[in-house]
Order: sequence, then structure tokens, then C-alpha cells
Amino acid sequence: MRGKIITLVQTVLRSESGATAIEYGLIASLVFLVIVGAVNSLASSVQTKLYNVMLAL
Repeated sequence: MRGKIITLVQTVLRSESGATAIEYGLIASLVFLVIVGAVNSLASSVQTKLYNVMLAL
């Protein structure tokens, strides 16, 4: 039984699929942060322009 557990742990440690999943997760989180930053910047710009339009009326 102990030998099977050791073999399983060694197989998991050699596997690269977990590392790949973590890399994809990091890439997805960076893309998400870039999108949030862009939307936040765009929203601020639109808000300023709408404010200026309201002052002109």
C-alpha cells in the first residue's frame, strides 16, 4: 500500500498538467486585470464627457 502511495505522489510531481493549468490561470487573471483597467479608464473618460455636455445645456 505504501509503495502505491509513493508511486502516485511521484507521478503527480512529475506531471506538468498542473503547472500548465496554473500558467493558464495566471494569464487569464492578467487579461482580466487589463480589461478591468481599460473599462475603468473608458468609464472615467465617458463620465467626464457627459458632464461637459450637461454643463453646455
